[in-house]
Amino acid sequence: MRTTEKDDKGLKPSRNRRSTPQLANPPYYLMFPAILFLLVLVAILAILRTRYDRALDNAWQSLRPEPAVETFDPASVAGLPEPARRYLLRAIALGTPLARCAMIEMDGRIVIGSREALELREAPKRLVVIGGGAIGLEFASMYQKLGSSVTIVELMDQLLPGSDPEVVRLVQRKLESRGAKVYLKSKVSSLKRGTPAAVAVDTPDGKVSVEADAVLQSVGRKPRTEKLSLEKLGLKVDSKGFIVTDERMMTNVEGVFAIGDVRGPPLLAHKASKEGLVAAEVAAGKAAAADWTVVPDAVFCDPEVASVGLTERAARDAGHQIRTSIIQLGDNERSDIDGRAFGLVKLVATRYVALFVFIFGVLLPIALAVVAVTSCVLKFTWYDRLKEPAEPATPLEPARAAAPAD
Repeated sequence: MRTTEKDDKGLKPSRNRRSTPQLANPPYYLMFPAILFLLVLVAILAILRTRYDRALDNAWQSLRPEPAVETFDPASVAGLPEPARRYLLRAIALGTPLARCAMIEMDGRIVIGSREALELREAPKRLVVIGGGAIGLEFASMYQKLGSSVTIVELMDQLLPGSDPEVVRLVQRKLESRGAKVYLKSKVSSLKRGTPAAVAVDTPDGKVSVEADAVLQSVGRKPRTEKLSLEKLGLKVDSKGFIVTDERMMTNVEGVFAIGDVRGPPLLAHKASKEGLVAAEVAAGKAAAADWTVVPDAVFCDPEVASVGLTERAARDAGHQIRTSIIQLGDNERSDIDGRAFGLVKLVATRYVALFVFIFGVLLPIALAVVAVTSCVLKFTWYDRLKEPAEPATPLEPARAAAPAD
């Protein structure tokens, strides 16, 4: 039986208890094979995981079928009575695929598009964005917030081509303050694949080589009309391949409508939705037409850019006598208190009504809310301005003529 003895701290085992034998430390040279085995096992698992992810991505790509395109014979509709013809009307709404750079081939891993940019499993350490438009700036801002070092290459003389230069300069300054590099009037001439890849950029100051772990192509979108047999239908298209319609969304071929991005810019989801409603009402025999005088727009970069109406340049080109006003967000006490005072609001107006409001701010609810309210104001006051006798009698039609294909 086990005996115990008592001391000041209580009961404890007796010293005459048999001690447990101690194992000797194994020699260190026996640990090296085990460590080497673990390293090899980790490397094999990493390779298998990479191959699994690549196979999964390829399988996911194969599940995206090309949109089925159905040919249409105008003669099948022209000879039918009006009630029957309404049920055989066709609407073309195939959207737009990504436009690709001719010099760089997309592989889905190093050179990616906007769809692949949404499916990356981790943020690239170095990201080169080809194209400083809306899509390019949105992804540049997102990945910059995720820790990527961003370089933007834009062919034009400013980011967001067509937007107000005064506002765009602030966007560029904010991006550069967070470490982004912006090359304007520049283009990518070649790409040397590797780890990392080397992107050759032709700039006004000479050729620059930029290292990149991912290259995002965001040079715009093109109409998906190659497989539509437009020459057989006799449909009119513009110089870029977008289908031409009237304000009823009707093409030059009876019974054929076109809605959405396939009609041309601006390529906006809410605009395409309205076009679908107009086409459906016209097909049902109702009097409907689209009016793109007031179309709100937003670029979800950081800081955000939101706008509605005509830009200052478009308003002047349309013959308007305009006035401009700029309000800095730093002048607003609330913005200063919140520490988000970087930004401005620009207003372009005639004598009677505002033509354009450009909201540039860091608060998403503020920018979109102000633009939404302004859109309603412009919509219900634009035509009232035409009735004023003192205003020049040119404003509406030149503005439409100066706008892009829509």
